[in-house]
Order: sequence, then C-alpha cells, then structure tokens
Amino acid sequence: MKKSIFLIFLVFNTGFLLAQDTLKVTYVDKNDTLVIFGKQVYFSIRSNGGLTYRIKGHGSFINQKPYFIIYPANDTTLPKIIRKKRKGKISYIHLLEDNEPAIARLLFLDKKGKIVYTAQTNENGILTLPKNIYPIKLRIRDFMQNEFEINFDPDHDYEIYLPDYKIPQSKVILKIINKNDRSISYVLLADEFKKKINKRNLKKLEKKTRKKKKYYYIPIRNLELLKFH
Repeated sequence: MKKSIFLIFLVFNTGFLLAQDTLKVTYVDKNDTLVIFGKQVYFSIRSNGGLTYRIKGHGSFINQKPYFIIYPANDTTLPKIIRKKRKGKISYIHLLEDNEPAIARLLFLDKKGKIVYTAQTNENGILTLPKNIYPIKLRIRDFMQNEFEINFDPDHDYEIYLPDYKIPQSKVILKIINKNDRSISYVLLADEFKKKINKRNLKKLEKKTRKKKKYYYIPIRNLELLKFH
C-alpha cells in the first residue's frame, strides 16, 4: 500500500516524474481511460455535454496543480478513402463514421487554395458536387471539429470513413478534484485549449466551464486505479 501511494504521488505531484521512464499507471472507468507511462499520457475520454463524443490521443503532460495539462502529439490519422471512377454525370461523396452516415461540412478548393464550393452532407451522409466545378482538394470538417484535407478528382466518386472520435490539435485541460492511492477524480475543462497556459487563462477557463453547467452536463469523472508497474 505504501508503495502504491508513493508511485501515484510521483505521477501527480512531483517533477521527479520526468525521470521515471518506466513508471506506468492506468486509470479506468466505463467511459474514460488514462494511462501515464513515464513522460507520456495516453487518453480516451468522453466529452462534456448532451451529445457526447470520444476524445483520443497521446502526448506529453505537465501537472500544474490543480490542473493536468496534456499536450497532444501530432496525429496524422487520415480517413479511409475508397475512390471509384464516377458513374454518373456528377461526383458523389458519401461520408461514414463507424459505418453510419456522417454529417460534416465539405469545402472544395481549387489549385490556388480558394474555396470554390461548400456544403453539408445530408442525413444520409451524402453530397453531390454541382456541375462546372473542378476542385483539386476536399476539406472535411466534422461536428467534433476534426479537419481533414485530401486530394480530390471530380471524375471520381468517394466513400470516406471518418474516425469516430475527436483528435485534439491543441491542449487538453483536466482539473484534478481528488486523488488517492486507489482512484482519481477530475473535470474536463477543455478538449482543445488554444490559449497560452498561465494562471489567468486557466482561471478564466474554469469560470467559463462553471457557467456552462447551467446549460449542459459536465460530469466529475471517477477513475479507479487498474494497475501500475
């Protein structure tokens, strides 16, 4: 018991952690997972709000009490794309997420990077490109704010499978509520925080999160210690 308390104390309370490349601690509940391995953290956590989604990634972190700040690594995940020679008179794009229709904003760009057409897929995840538009790039923005850009040929139809989770491109901010030798509790303050990390900005973020509790669900997550070694 003393050993486990000491190890978790290192994970969340001391800069000495940065030298502990072999220390691995795993916390889980039915929705969230945090794995801290030396200087890295691997996470899969649900978002706040009514319409929730999963946030997944890994990266480095700092513990700035009471905040646990994750700096995600650059993720090069791209959608799976099936491209077929166009059958009809106009190009057909079908977006799927976890094999279900995906609603997303599509932006079509010309060779100069100028947006020549933009539209949203319908409830079946489908969009057809109007005639006389010849983009060379397609930019996809889904409701989780993931953004992907792919090469596009109007002479082909596309079936595109998007990730069913958010890939954060900026800092993930957790506020640690409680921790002991068996569990950790926290609140997700931001799944993509783009401002500079300082005390003033973190306090403003926390205040903003408290205000949002009036409008949608912001849970305290309670994760149990699964294992450490």
